[in-house]
Amino acid sequence: MLTLTEFYKKYGVKITTNHNDKMQGLSSVSTACHLNRLCIERALNKATICSHCYAMTMQKRFQNLRKALEKNTEILTSVIIPENDLPRLFSETGFFRFEAFGDLINEIQVVNYFNMAKANAHMKCALWNKNPFIIARAIKKYNLEKPENLVIIGSSYFVNEILPFTKYAFIDKVFTVYDKKYIEENGIEINCGGRSCASCGLCYENKGGKHISEMLK
Repeated sequence: MLTLTEFYKKYGVKITTNHNDKMQGLSSVSTACHLNRLCIERALNKATICSHCYAMTMQKRFQNLRKALEKNTEILTSVIIPENDLPRLFSETGFFRFEAFGDLINEIQVVNYFNMAKANAHMKCALWNKNPFIIARAIKKYNLEKPENLVIIGSSYFVNEILPFTKYAFIDKVFTVYDKKYIEENGIEINCGGRSCASCGLCYENKGGKHISEMLK
């Protein structure tokens, strides 16, 4: 396995190790949402959570971030990284996130993420996505098995509406965002927010039930 520095020099893929705020103490790898056709289409629908996308805003504001995510997208969706070249991941918490700024684009990306998680059994990994059909295709095409240390989280498309993802047995948790009015009127219990991922661990340790609820920011 390669160190993060060696991995970056060889492939140009940037692993983020300096997250702030909610993700402080975690590391991650992501692609660019502005290069993802499905992200763009959903962002145009005002009913979707994607229309509130913070990642789109950040990638417009911070050019270095944008360029890094664009390079990540180029490599991670086109090259299946050999086992010996996989990076050794680390973080203060032992938590690692796949896709903090983007989403799945194709099956090759899934292969790379599964392989990274499997090769780093010391890490507790989680993959957020709105495109589980890509995971299903990758599992079938490449005969993949979901790594034991990987939690796959399906993100509901719409605000105030749980998308059950019942046809995908590999989905471990469902993440849904609610607005304040809906929360108050329907007694929704918010179990994500006002805390750090490092001190919570609901997603990365696959505990506390299947549904994760967050208030719209």
